[in-house]
Amino acid sequence: MGPNFRGPGSLAHYRVDEWILGVGAWVERLKINHADDQVYYQYTSRELEDDTTHTFRVTPVSAGGIDGIARSFVLLMVRRPDVPRVSYTYNNLTGNVTIAAV
Repeated sequence: MGPNFRGPGSLAHYRVDEWILGVGAWVERLKINHADDQVYYQYTSRELEDDTTHTFRVTPVSAGGIDGIARSFVLLMVRRPDVPRVSYTYNNLTGNVTIAAV
């Protein structure tokens, strides 16, 4: 968004909003200051619920506080599977080790 910002004035920061289903409104989560020499920005959400769709919106904002064109994106959070429990057995006679997920 940085170089393509078409709002009035210079780009000052990006505002990250999240759509909250229970509230039915956008809630501001974070402001990320713009730096001319930075190409990528990162936002880490505090909590994403498993098997839930999350909608975020990123809006560039000028130094005068005027919003540029917002871009929204939807994420479906899918939890990683639990780490398997592992059992291993050592055979003193053969020196073999048997590993099995339980």
